[in-house]
Amino acid sequence: MIKEIWFWQLIISPHMVKVAKELTKLGIKVHYVIQQQMTEERKTLGWTLDSLEGIDLHYYKNNLSEILSNSDENAIHIIQGLRGNGYIYEVAKYFKVNNIKFWVILETVNTIGFKGYLKKFLYMTIYSKFKRNITGFLSIGYTSPQWLQSIGVDKNRIFPFTYFLDPSVVEDEVSDNFIFIFVGNLIERKRPHLILESLSKINSNVGFELWIVGDGVLRDHLMTLNKKLNINIKWLGNQPIDNVRQFIANADCLILPSFYDGWGAVASEAIIEGTPVICSNSCGVAEVVALSNEGGVFNFKNEDELYFLINKQIENGKFSTKQRQKLKKSGECLTAEKGALYLSEILFGKSPINNLAPWKVQK
Repeated sequence: MIKEIWFWQLIISPHMVKVAKELTKLGIKVHYVIQQQMTEERKTLGWTLDSLEGIDLHYYKNNLSEILSNSDENAIHIIQGLRGNGYIYEVAKYFKVNNIKFWVILETVNTIGFKGYLKKFLYMTIYSKFKRNITGFLSIGYTSPQWLQSIGVDKNRIFPFTYFLDPSVVEDEVSDNFIFIFVGNLIERKRPHLILESLSKINSNVGFELWIVGDGVLRDHLMTLNKKLNINIKWLGNQPIDNVRQFIANADCLILPSFYDGWGAVASEAIIEGTPVICSNSCGVAEVVALSNEGGVFNFKNEDELYFLINKQIENGKFSTKQRQKLKKSGECLTAEKGALYLSEILFGKSPINNLAPWKVQK
């Protein structure tokens, strides 16, 4: 039987296409359906297009029947999300009408506040509509499996998943100062101001600085705040993805204090590069950070915990080469090669329910 997988997404996401390419190396026929290659917003953020060698690329233009004429009857379809994701909802409806089974990749849903409370009932309705067609969920974020069960999904249909990325490809450069780094949009949800406020409380003889990679509506506010706090900050703006990896590898600790993050791929990149991570427990990646046994996870409601973890990193000092290599080794479980093997086991394995997610396997 031909092994064939179709990914249905809005754009060519660097967070998913890497796994798709690795799947082709396993002898699996891979199709990738998009609406456009890249949005202007993502280009501004530094996203670049990956090579699609070995993958069949299709563009959605209200031509589902035409696209699916290329599909094997036993093909496995994986769609990105169920709600508020452009043409993807139309794909789900088409699959339902034509009795086609499919999988869903779903990030952690923001359940904070009253709107979050209402989302539960909205998703219950959507899931009920497509339940008979959904084979399973590739659940991104450590709280997602339990939440999916709360809306009625059978636990045996839920598989922990993540965005698997490139392996370590850069060499870190040593700096005298202890370097913290933030990577992301400068917006309220990411809460970069908490980093500045925590660093301003540090009373240490160790020299430290903060690198900020990214831009956004809070940039001017952060610059004004720093005139009062007087932290040594390097403003790096938006950078190409490859440059971001280099900056992360050269830093001593990445901080992701988000109020909410479906996953937080920069944290995965940091661990892959041997850089410790501090993140809030509202980030989907928090479990991976905790299992790395470096950095730490703080309660998003407790800013003192963030300060404690930052101060502890400075007190512990810079990582030795041996410590970095150990963390890099643990980060290999987050690479696209491991992700492709794991996804293949889920989709084609004889008993995938017994296979733990790579980052949960005891080393």
